Amino acid sequence: MLLGLAEIATLVAAGRVIGVLGVILLLILGGMTGMSLIRQSGLSIMILGRSGLNARMASEQAATGLTAFAAGLLFLMPGFLSDMAGLMLLLPPVRSRLSGWLERHMVVHPTASPPGAPGPIIEGEGVEVVHEGEILPPSHRLEDRRPDPR
Repeated sequence: MLLGLAEIATLVAAGRVIGVLGVILLLILGGMTGMSLIRQSGLSIMILGRSGLNARMASEQAATGLTAFAAGLLFLMPGFLSDMAGLMLLLPPVRSRLSGWLERHMVVHPTASPPGAPGPIIEGEGVEVVHEGEILPPSHRLEDRRPDPR
């Protein structure tokens, strides 16, 4: 509640200095920045989940992605105090300290298969179609068929 009142007070004070239109434009810019950060960090976390990194590298990248995601959420909140907090999360010293804290308190379980392991198993039924339009059941393979001696 106090944070909300402080945000309103800073918006009013900024409105007196730069005008209402300036405040609205800055809030829109902050929201667009937040959406961009959330999208970028979400994509990097998704890619991280699919990569075959070791647990140490994965936890470092996940912590960095989470700090960027949190910064994006702060930028999405209307107000200049939350934008300043989001901006602080983007500064390298703050980000590295917070990432280090997250790494120590976070467990990452990589899901990728080790090198040389078979890929994912996809089950299904199929039908092979030959060049003459004849449809074969899945149990018959094209290689196993002998040509007609005629």
